[in-house]
Order: sequence, then C-alpha cells, then structure tokens
Amino acid sequence: MKTFIKNHAIRAICFDVDGTFYPAEFYLKTYYEFLIDSLKVYYDYTREQSIKALTDYGIYNYYDPVNSRSGTDFMINTGIPADEWNAYRDIHYRLRGFKQTTTVDVELLKDLKKDYLLFVVSNNTPDVIEETLGEMEVDLDIFDYIYTSIDLFVDDHKVTKDHVYKRIHDTYDIAYEEMIGVGDRYIIDLDPLVQLGGNGLLVEGPEELIALKELIVPKEKRA
Repeated sequence: MKTFIKNHAIRAICFDVDGTFYPAEFYLKTYYEFLIDSLKVYYDYTREQSIKALTDYGIYNYYDPVNSRSGTDFMINTGIPADEWNAYRDIHYRLRGFKQTTTVDVELLKDLKKDYLLFVVSNNTPDVIEETLGEMEVDLDIFDYIYTSIDLFVDDHKVTKDHVYKRIHDTYDIAYEEMIGVGDRYIIDLDPLVQLGGNGLLVEGPEELIALKELIVPKEKRA
C-alpha cells in the first residue's frame, strides 16, 4: 500500500475494480493471455511477437503497480476502433470463480457509504462490471455512479480517467482535493486524479481497503 494524500478531508471515493476489489493476481494471467489471443486474432501475431509488443508498451504477466499500463489503451493504439474492441471484450473476456479468492468487504463499502459519495471508475465495459460486481455480491446501488469504458471514450478515442474525474467535479460540485482514487495501478488509476490535485491510495487487493477508515475523514466532520 502506498498513499498519495495531500488532503484527508474527503467527500468522494473513486474505486477501480480489477486488482482493487479482488487481488490482481486473480486476473493478471487470464487477461494477459486474452491479450495475446486477441493479437493473434487481429494481427496474426505469434506468441513471441505478442509478448514483445505487450512488454514494450508496459503490460506484463506479473503485478507491477507502478509501471503497468492499460491493455485497452494498447489494443486501441494498435488501430482497433473503440466500439469494436469493447464488443469483442464483451464476447470473449470474462472472469469466473470469485468465491475462490478474497473480494471486497461489502460491509466496509456500506459503512463508507454513510459518509462519502462512492464511485466506480473502470476501463471495463458495463456488462463486465455489472457481472463482476454481481459475482462478488456487491449491490450496484451502493455506488452513486458507475463509470465504465463508455465514459472513457470521446469520439471513439480513448481518454484517461482524468476525463471521468472532471465529470465528477462538474456534476457533483466536488473539488479535486476532496476526491481520492483507489486502485492497484498508479499510472492508470491514480495519476490522472493526483495530477488534478486530488488524492490516491495504491492498494494490492481488497484487504488493504480498510485503511481508508484511518487515512481519510468526511469533510463535513473535519474539525
């Protein structure tokens, strides 16, 4: 766990899902193999060519919280239209077996909900997010809004999560310094908000989310 917190008086918590609500190791190899298979389908890459392309971009089959980059960004940067890639992911990529691993404490989310606005900010498609949260028995209504891949594309171009943080700022009248992003990859999940003046908590799985109870306080209750 690593903190990037300038202001402890918070109004909104913005959660990533993969590697945050369940351990990164649970999805990394599956998703890595999915990307390799996708490069074979789209470009007829050999496995060796795929691994080199992914590594050169910053995508690995092991957990690297600081340097790891987005598989969606990578695939779209190869020239695949965003809507096509989202449709392909919806058909060909799913995780199963969440009962075999540690997942987010739903009671913790309910407790945080009493004092903060809660958001999901994810690169995943709406269908994947809904199914994933459902598998973990997380009620979608716990969140004030769930931002997914459809919120991260503008005119078919992928944008970073700062686009969503700006929407939260404008829609809910929340200053950036009153937001905290929580995720397992700094470049993707936290840096866009930190650069706007917000806060971040880099975690290695759901067990570390309990730290939010000690690290932040509701702005309204700050003495």
